[in-house]
Amino acid sequence: MTYRRVPDEDAIAQGRSGATKVVRQVKDPVEGRTVNIFTYTAESIDIGINFLRAQYAGIFDALTNVLRQSLIRVEVAFMLTPWPVLVGLAMILAWAYCGTGTVVFVGSSLTFLAVFELWQIAMQTMALVVVATAICIFVGLPVGIWMAKNRIANWVTEPILDVMQTIPSLSYLVPAVAFFGISQPPAVLATVVFAIPPMVKLTALGIRQVPQSTKEAALAFGASERQLLMKVELPMAVPSIMAGLNQTIMLALSMATISAFIGAEGLGAIVTAALGDAQAGKGLLAGIAIALVAMVIDRILKGIRSSLSRI
Repeated sequence: MTYRRVPDEDAIAQGRSGATKVVRQVKDPVEGRTVNIFTYTAESIDIGINFLRAQYAGIFDALTNVLRQSLIRVEVAFMLTPWPVLVGLAMILAWAYCGTGTVVFVGSSLTFLAVFELWQIAMQTMALVVVATAICIFVGLPVGIWMAKNRIANWVTEPILDVMQTIPSLSYLVPAVAFFGISQPPAVLATVVFAIPPMVKLTALGIRQVPQSTKEAALAFGASERQLLMKVELPMAVPSIMAGLNQTIMLALSMATISAFIGAEGLGAIVTAALGDAQAGKGLLAGIAIALVAMVIDRILKGIRSSLSRI
């Protein structure tokens, strides 16, 4: 016969009580009440956020307006262009850089969006992805170059990027809503923060991988540091930069879908609504549409990257 020791419930209860007492030994300096450390820290963060929102309201409002206007312009451009034109352009890109199979896949995938009347909704998602990706390129390229050229910058920035890639995607929505409310602009900012690390890291990697002999040859022929960067390092780093762009767009598309929780429009909003109403059919069709858009972008960008790497 085997005996199993049963834990002493009284001891467990006393342990929990003791732990609770330890946790609650934090006094609120304002109200004088006793709170646990989690609540105290959370309330302190809320106070700091409210202070920043009140202190820099003009900056937050200006940034919100810029992002909103950018989204509107890109979305209008997509909406005013007939869907067969955009499908044709995508197929031309696929034909130029990929194979015949990719051309057929791109055409059929994008036609799926039009047939199921998801085209305009998908263009709302694409507008958010385009704006967020443009910001990632505008910020990520210089930071990546800085990391590649400066050891201290690399030492400081790389752990931050690692943490940014580790934090769950939903966590980015919380500070975005705290500072900007529920709307499209905070969805763009959350998408940028979530999607920018690959752009920065692979830009720095591409520049570091330029052979030292090539750089020395350029300098020997009288190239300045600026010319070395613009005419040697960046062109040779293009395949790595394109890989970073590919990953950034994929992450932006996934985050644009999740951002429906804070007011982002597009395919993610359909998925969120279907989840709340238990409408499996709508959610499945919207999910297929998101997957097809991601696959189309991925195939075309991989073809472009392969072509550039052969140059």
